[in-house]
Formats: sequence, structure tokens, C-alpha cells
Amino acid sequence: MALPTLTWRYLGSAATGGTISGTLDAIFGLASTSTFWTWSKDNSSGTTEAVYGAPTATNPLAMRYIIGGRTAATVLTVCAPDTSTTITNTLVCGMARSSGVYAGWTQPSPFSTPSSFSGYWLGAQSFATLAWSTVHMWDSQEGCIIQVLSPTAPNPGSTIAMGALFDPLVYNRGVTCESDDRLYFMSGGGANAAFSPVGAAWLSAQAASGSMLGASSNTAGASHGGFFVPGTNTVTQSNRIMDMSLGASFVNLAGNAAVQPIYVRWSTGWFAGQSRQFGAVKDTLTARTWTNGGTTVGYTIGYSANTAGDTAALLY
Repeated sequence: MALPTLTWRYLGSAATGGTISGTLDAIFGLASTSTFWTWSKDNSSGTTEAVYGAPTATNPLAMRYIIGGRTAATVLTVCAPDTSTTITNTLVCGMARSSGVYAGWTQPSPFSTPSSFSGYWLGAQSFATLAWSTVHMWDSQEGCIIQVLSPTAPNPGSTIAMGALFDPLVYNRGVTCESDDRLYFMSGGGANAAFSPVGAAWLSAQAASGSMLGASSNTAGASHGGFFVPGTNTVTQSNRIMDMSLGASFVNLAGNAAVQPIYVRWSTGWFAGQSRQFGAVKDTLTARTWTNGGTTVGYTIGYSANTAGDTAALLY
């Protein structure tokens, strides 16, 4: 049967202070306002080095998602196609299934189940290169999206996404989906984030770096997205089936903005799923509330805070 409808919410924005620990604190502060997820943070070193969370109501596979980072060079377990295991002053993201007790974000298995952890992908460009200034955060019953923004115009962003964000539509358990009919996904913006020449086309299937929400690059350190292969602890990359750069005039005959679902495939080419209550819309800015007649329709997550570009709408 079809998966439940998700209702997305915007949790707000927060300043980072331009540091990696400040960014993690900002994420945790926003996450603490969620009604859908429960979050914790690791500040055992005296500064915050990781935040980790999971959906509160629906989580039959004991999934957990983690975002970490510290200023000093740190050796971590990474997820292919990334190859560099020493990470410095950079956000990383990972996910674990059948997760147990938190053991530490730098451990081979942060949640004490050795075979369950995906390994980390880079979430954004190094803070030594760019002092990310602002965090935006959105979540739903089964998904969460975080965006960090540059302090300088056009204020482009890098995005981390996690959760059961795509519906496989056909529920052949152990083949097309997990035992709970879901696919579990994560993506990270990579070291190049939104700063490649195609950065404004961050929903383009052809973007080698900066392309998000379903696409993945085979280049180590670039943006990646992918799923746990159903019934296993192996992560495979995903790719969008079509270019989602819709431009500024993507509206219906009545002139209203339209939402195009995002379809993804396995890296092997097989169809994987359809976005769950989010999709591409006409060019606009990130972190806007979409209303119609005073009623909230959804929220936008886009390339930039002050230059219209590729955007997705998260439906309320």
C-alpha cells in the first residue's frame, strides 16, 4: 500500500557564528523545536562535535542520522565514492540502521552496531574556505533537510538531506524496498557545494557538484545521494531520471506555481522511487513560505537566499 503522506514544516533559521561547532549548535537548536524528530548532541569534548536524530513516531528499522565535524583533522569511516578518510573543519553526514546506543561520531560505528553504518559523505565545503553563516532546517514525519548558507552574495547554500524521502511505489520487500516498504536515503553537498559553474542549477541531473535531492556524482568529495540497498547495509548512489531545472515560468494555465515530483533511479539504472510530498518548482529563493489565499501550501528550498534559481517545494 502507498506510504503515508508527509507534512513538511519549516523549523526556522539560525546564525552559525561562522564556525563548525556553532553550526552544529545552530542545527541542534532548530532541531529541538521539531514535533516529528528527536535529536541529541555530542559535546563531550567541551564543544559540540555531532548532532544525531531519528523520526519519533515511525522508525521500525531503528534508523538514525548523524551530522558531525570538528576543526582538527579527524580520521573517519567514509562512504564510496569518497576516498579521503581524513576530514578537517567540514560537516559530514551519515546514517545507520538497526542502531543501538550512541558510541561516538568518530567511531567506525557511531551507534554500536558494527555493520549498520553507511560511512560519511561530505555535507558542505570546509569552514576554512567558507565560514557558513546561516542554517535553515525543514522536517516531516520521516524526512529532514538542512541547508547552510554563505555569508556573501548571492548567499548560495549547501544541503544535507536524510530520511525516507522517496516512495518506491512498488513494494517488493527486499528488492524495491525495505521490510517496512520504505527506502532510506541520505545526501550531502560535497566539498564543492554550490560553487561550481553549474551551482545555480543545483537540481540539474548533469551538475557534477552542488546538485542535490536525488542526484549523485561519482567524483570523490563532490555531492552524493543514495539509499541503503534493501535488506543490506550497503549504500548505493541514486540519480534523478530527468533534469529538474524548470526556470522561472513553470506554472499551470491559471498562472499558479506547479510542483514536479522528482523521480530517482538506482545507479544501475533501475527506477527507485518518487519524492514524498516535495518536488521542483519555478525559480525562486530559499526558505520562503508558499501561501495561497492565506493558507500555507509549503516551503521552498533553493540555491540562494537572494538570487532566484532552482528550487524545490516541501509541501505542508
